[in-house]
Amino acid sequence: AFKNLVERNREMEKVTGTPTPNSAIQLPFIIVGTSKKTVIDCSISNDKMEYLFNFDNTFEIHDDMEVLKKMKMTMGLENGAVSEADLRRAKSLVPKALQSYVEEIAKQGFESSESFAPKVTK
Repeated sequence: AFKNLVERNREMEKVTGTPTPNSAIQLPFIIVGTSKKTVIDCSISNDKMEYLFNFDNTFEIHDDMEVLKKMKMTMGLENGAVSEADLRRAKSLVPKALQSYVEEIAKQGFESSESFAPKVTK
């Protein structure tokens, strides 16, 4: 999804030029949704590495991957409903050694992909 987003943005830059300052969202990110009436208290550490939010009402948190899925940046891989063209594109965005994993994800979706994901060891 991230590489697909980068490719899409490169193509857009060819047509529209470089985005203006402060018009791009940096990755990773989260989106917090709540009622307009909710009071939010935010504290930020001096080094700006820690943020503390207190809400007086319910709220929802959406991470960058969830947003990219809604933008169709996963090309249907998340649920195993990917077209042949999108599968070819997805495979072209990863190293050759990982292309077989993309094929498996395309067949089974993200949820069942843990069983065949590459294991990272120290």
